[in-house]
Amino acid sequence: MQAIVWLLLAVGNRFENICFCFAGLENPLSISKYRYAHFFSTQFERIFFKQIKKIDTILASGDSNAIREMIVRSKGVLHADQITMFPSRINTDIFKLLDRNEIRQKLGFSPGTTIIVTTGRLAPLKGWKFMIDSFKLFRSKISSDTLLFFIGEGEDYDSILEYISDNNLAEHVILAGKKSQVDVALFLNAADLFIMGSYKEGWSTSLMEAIACGVPACVTDFSSASEIIIEGENGFVVKERREDLFVEAMVKSVKLPRPVRNDIVLRFAADKLKEDLLKHWPLL
Repeated sequence: MQAIVWLLLAVGNRFENICFCFAGLENPLSISKYRYAHFFSTQFERIFFKQIKKIDTILASGDSNAIREMIVRSKGVLHADQITMFPSRINTDIFKLLDRNEIRQKLGFSPGTTIIVTTGRLAPLKGWKFMIDSFKLFRSKISSDTLLFFIGEGEDYDSILEYISDNNLAEHVILAGKKSQVDVALFLNAADLFIMGSYKEGWSTSLMEAIACGVPACVTDFSSASEIIIEGENGFVVKERREDLFVEAMVKSVKLPRPVRNDIVLRFAADKLKEDLLKHWPLL
């Protein structure tokens, strides 16, 4: 994102028709894994908003609430009529329904094991502690034969590993590391439940990929969650950040008929990107 500012400074006045799409609506420096970046976040955003105002078409991968929050942060530089909500895209050739029993056998999961999956960066913003604490409570309510897979990498890997050990969950919570999209789709299809405990998100690609694979999802109330989740049909959004409420929703989610409804995300297939983009960005 920092590079985008300098790009805008360099070319902002040289082209007549520019389109910019926010992949996320948070200040990237304020949520950076590098602590020193936080000190420059205010200055960065001031320069960024000044430059982005020159853009002809502004798209945002976030829901209406996230867009409003960003407009407030711009302190009058940006206005609602300048920004169009434009959800992230997923590869539906990869993230699709597969034979669940066949995939579980391929991955070596026993039929009676409850598999829970979460994907994304291993960082505080993703709420890993909340998910582990909820999982621990979930196991006490459902079955000890339950596994939680974290798929992804990030700066909190060692902290998560230590927390898992401290809670005697080493045999039940697995840090699976970075996986290819094909492998992620396999884990999702094998899963009984997908969870996310994020504090902040843009338009969550991870959640859309899970729903596309037909797995029920239980998530916290971040940007786009209520746009993707249809309560009681493909999962639940937990409004309060409480482990007991999250676990209740996890239990209900696991019991939803499989595969869950996924048409809500299939409309955001990557192969429709050009068509959808041109609806908002008229070419000269």
